[in-house]
Amino acid sequence: VIPISRQLGIPAVFLGTGEGYHDLRPFNRAEYLKELLDIQ
Repeated sequence: VIPISRQLGIPAVFLGTGEGYHDLRPFNRAEYLKELLDIQ
């Protein structure tokens, strides 16, 4: 997971690796992908 996050240039917490973003609110896959891919 860490190499993937480095390749994408995002913090590992955004990939749901425990504490962090995943714990702030229920995981919304569509919203996550939208933000990850910067879809307008």
